[in-house]
Amino acid sequence: MTRFFPRFNTDALLDAVLKAGVMYLLFVTIHLFEDGNGRVAHTLMELQLACADTLAQRFYSLLAQMQLGHNAYYAQLEAA
Repeated sequence: MTRFFPRFNTDALLDAVLKAGVMYLLFVTIHLFEDGNGRVAHTLMELQLACADTLAQRFYSLLAQMQLGHNAYYAQLEAA
């Protein structure tokens, strides 16, 4: 974790959306907690996007968009 956060706080060359996706993937891969890794990773991803946004208010949420397909995703997993 001591190498995780500095990487995202200093790397200005990565696109904000790409950085948020990589942050999510790496945090979930580290699997720091017994439960809740996905929720923390989603929060970190939203935080990364919010920090990169120059608007005073955000009118979108990536997590909210992901939740729209949540049931269909698990139905496909179960069918497979």
